[in-house]
Amino acid sequence: NTPPPTPDMPSKVLFLYGTETNTAERAAGHLVKQLKSSLTGVEIDGPTAGNKMTDFEEISKYDAVLIATSSYGDGDAPSSFDKFFEQLHREVKKAKEDGSKPLANLQHAVLGFGSTSYETFMNCPRITDKLFGELGSRRMQERVEVDEIGEESEEELIDKFETAIKECLGDLGKNKGKKEACSWDKPDGV
Repeated sequence: NTPPPTPDMPSKVLFLYGTETNTAERAAGHLVKQLKSSLTGVEIDGPTAGNKMTDFEEISKYDAVLIATSSYGDGDAPSSFDKFFEQLHREVKKAKEDGSKPLANLQHAVLGFGSTSYETFMNCPRITDKLFGELGSRRMQERVEVDEIGEESEEELIDKFETAIKECLGDLGKNKGKKEACSWDKPDGV
């Protein structure tokens, strides 16, 4: 567990992604580039495929985790995120058994990708968001859901996520310990 960032100690942020078609990876790469060029006092690691970061003790050392992922097939985690997703479930089970909140000093935000043409639209992004909360992480903003057949374009929704994240990361230290931005079932319709 890391102490809150101070002016002389930058906030540490991890950006994870899960993808089958590289859409979430491209978005994560774009966002990391934009955030690094516009934010000061924030150190961003990534983008990293979720499967390369399954050590939750290591994850707990960050101040924030940003996640861009989709669902695949019947709502499953993408192949670059499935091991992470399975470990996330194990961590929640362990935390429920011992009453711990291993990510209590962490904040997170999720950018989901999918299509409402599938019955399991946003299954993996929504469950990831929910389980991070169950591990004690503070949801710093409402999840943004990109629907490939939706009215808002992918670019507009990624820009919306970026704008909100810049504000959240700028206030990261001040928001630590505050009530989460919303419940995991937002946006409406979950």
